[in-house]
Amino acid sequence: MSDPQHHNRMRDNQGNAIQARDIAHLHLAPPEPPPPPRRVPEADLKHVNRFEELTFVETLAGQVLQHRKGALALLSGREGIGKSATLAEAAHRVLDRFEEGSLYVDLRRWRDQEGILDLAGVLRSLLRDLHVHDLREETDVALLRDRLRGVTGSKRLLLLLDGVADDTELDALTLGAGPHLVVAACEPGLDSLGAWVSRGAEHLPLDVFHPRDSLALLRSFRRVGRRMTDPDEYAAAERLVELCGHLPGVVRMAAAQLEVQEIGVAELVEAIDERRRAAVRPLSGAEIVVDIVLSGVGPDERRLLELLSTHPGRDFSEELARTLLGEQAPRTLERLSDASLLHTGTRGDRRLVELVRERVRDGDNEHRSLDAAAILRFYTVTHHLADRAMLGERYRLAGELATAELTLPQRDYRAPFSTRGEAMEWQDAQLFHVPDLMTMALELGEPTAVPLLADAVWPTCYGRRRLTLGLWIYHRALEVSRHLRHDGAIVRCANYLARMYVAHGMAERALPLVAEAERAAERSDDERHRAVLLETLGLLKGRFPHLEGLPEEESTELFARARDIHRDAGLPRGEAVQTYQLGDQARRSGDLTKASRELGRAERIADRRLRELESAEPTRESRWIAEDWRLLRARIRLSLARVLARSGQGEEAEVKAESALEVFIVMAEPVKQVETARFLAELEHERGAVGRALERLRWAGTVAGHHHLEEEAGRIERDFARYMT
Repeated sequence: MSDPQHHNRMRDNQGNAIQARDIAHLHLAPPEPPPPPRRVPEADLKHVNRFEELTFVETLAGQVLQHRKGALALLSGREGIGKSATLAEAAHRVLDRFEEGSLYVDLRRWRDQEGILDLAGVLRSLLRDLHVHDLREETDVALLRDRLRGVTGSKRLLLLLDGVADDTELDALTLGAGPHLVVAACEPGLDSLGAWVSRGAEHLPLDVFHPRDSLALLRSFRRVGRRMTDPDEYAAAERLVELCGHLPGVVRMAAAQLEVQEIGVAELVEAIDERRRAAVRPLSGAEIVVDIVLSGVGPDERRLLELLSTHPGRDFSEELARTLLGEQAPRTLERLSDASLLHTGTRGDRRLVELVRERVRDGDNEHRSLDAAAILRFYTVTHHLADRAMLGERYRLAGELATAELTLPQRDYRAPFSTRGEAMEWQDAQLFHVPDLMTMALELGEPTAVPLLADAVWPTCYGRRRLTLGLWIYHRALEVSRHLRHDGAIVRCANYLARMYVAHGMAERALPLVAEAERAAERSDDERHRAVLLETLGLLKGRFPHLEGLPEEESTELFARARDIHRDAGLPRGEAVQTYQLGDQARRSGDLTKASRELGRAERIADRRLRELESAEPTRESRWIAEDWRLLRARIRLSLARVLARSGQGEEAEVKAESALEVFIVMAEPVKQVETARFLAELEHERGAVGRALERLRWAGTVAGHHHLEEEAGRIERDFARYMT
């Protein structure tokens, strides 16, 4: 952060808060390194189990650090055996030894409906957690894999992988030279474990609990442990864990039932045997234990379990529970956790035990449609708000669909994020639910929710390059939009899909989609639809100027037409963005007069809108909108500063660049921080202040080092060499 005593505070003015003569007194505090990544699944450490496996992982971690080598441990076993729980417990036992960070990814969250893994997306996510911020549009798996290995070389890192399905995934997610430890929980059916062992990996097959471990888990519950000092109760405990199939989750449920109900172990065993004899169809002891536990929950707990059994995934947040139970939700969740029907999930959220989910789903739930509707509404509302937190006042499809119930929060609604960064992380983590939510919407007779969801998750699908899942989402949304015969939705979804194909490097597949969007825009009487189309055409024309099938107009003409539509429709953000693009294009082509005119206009639009926001009553959404405008204005000002410098107005350029830099620091934009600092260094060098120029470069170099900005670091080195001569 900047030195509060000396750094300029630009606030939300037009750049006149400081004078050029004061620039020499400004300086930046040394940039702090970002904290090491601490991604790790939550573990319930009060339950001790898997003694041998966990001890082995601890020993392996010690060897890794002692000999400074990398190691790979593979957990295998059938579904529900406890691989994820063991992964979490192992992580917490060794976490403190890897001070340079821990990384975690559940690969199941990154697969599309056909089970195809978005490997490029996973690699980008891991690199982002490692504070690598110069990935831009890179989607090549081989290049991203090499980058991961380069960044992690010689680092003390712990990498946790859940849901590994094949060799390709393991190979791509290999880290650089040690010391590091990779622990991977493998899906059933991974046939190459032997080959990995022959290459040096350690294999830890997980079976049902050893009786000793099952009894230890029972004994870890205080009251149950006291009862087991009685020989008869101990014998009953041996029978109980056998009935539970030595499955960790079921043993926990049985122990929790004994703890809460304060009944004897022998009583519970007798109740299980009695139910088995009375069952219409053969039931396992594990199923009966679950049924007994479920029969003892209260009405609030039962309703919440019914809601969660309808949820498209096992993980959920407390905010979702509040949609059904309001302020009672936290207490209800705690009671379910005490009964071991829930456990803590991967990001501080909760997870419904899979066997419980299956039993509740199999039962009668007269509220199933109501629950599905509540879940759908929670996610459409929350994704819509996340979109607003990230991109402020961008033109959205929600304004054209009858979606009030799907976008307006209920009175007791609580968003699971409060800042722009938190909204990005939430939407990224929840994106894998979207295909199931779209299916749920169609089953509920809410087809408009499908294009609405697609529109809301665009910032993550495109901005974070979630391309594999994004293709599925926008194909489905376009299909539904055609069925709805909603021209605006067709234009929007066809354009999104076209841009996804361009990002995939398949521009030729974008052309028929753009043509479809054009036909839909012509049918519509709303010019805003045409603005969306013109933006896509402008991007395509700028990137592929000779691609057959594009209009003859230049990209600048297409952007200008889109800008005029935004202006006439009263959409200031669209007008500002398009004006900025026009100005920046003119700057790059050397037309400084046009660049100055357009960028100045864009800055005035941003200044005016920010003044309006400041004068209004502050709300959560107005803060999000203002944040987006400040970031946009900072980008405009940096471009305008470059134009001013080339026009011989160095002092004015420095004022603009300083104000932009402060925003980039506050909003954690390291690439822009380095670009701006290098520009300011060049201004200092041109006026002969070599010492201050070198100070700027050192600051930029530190930021580039913290965030692995390799290209920028190379430019900084060349700048140093030039300034020192």
